[in-house]
Amino acid sequence: SILENSLQFFGIQRCGNTDSHFHKPCHLKDGSKIGHDLTGGWHDCGDHFKVSETLGYTAYVLSMVYLTYPDKAEDRYGHSYADTVFTDGIPDILYEAKIGADYILKLYRASKADGLIAKNDMYHSVGVDEKDHQFWDLPERQDAQPESKGGPDRVVLTGIGANTSGMFVAALANVAAGYRVYDAAYADTLL
Repeated sequence: SILENSLQFFGIQRCGNTDSHFHKPCHLKDGSKIGHDLTGGWHDCGDHFKVSETLGYTAYVLSMVYLTYPDKAEDRYGHSYADTVFTDGIPDILYEAKIGADYILKLYRASKADGLIAKNDMYHSVGVDEKDHQFWDLPERQDAQPESKGGPDRVVLTGIGANTSGMFVAALANVAAGYRVYDAAYADTLL
């Protein structure tokens, strides 16, 4: 189906140690520049960086599709789209939205710890600069590159703005609403 193929694409775009069925864990030092773990989320449009607007919108839309059509949300896979024997009990589209929510939560926690939230700001994008485009290969090989080729320590941006922060809030609220029946404690954490 179109939805299933789309979800598998998001599995390819997963960053960090998020069980991509297409590549090994990657960018495991994201956030090292500011002393926080900012691994996870999805790569942006074939690039290896993570752009807040795209990531927030994606998590929001995936969660909104689940909330709108929960009766059509199937659980065909485990945490990876290669897991076809044992499913995880979570509808695949909701689990994929969780990939984004987990990353947004990491950004929020790092921002709160560093006093950015108190200043109405937040960390939001990782690796967004020309250095990322100096190396084209499998994403798991970028951590071995020098910083000049997008390797660690990748830049972490601040100056979030209302549009992106609104998408982040909506995505976290939607994923919390969907996860309430599967993991109430996680839903409460997102809220």
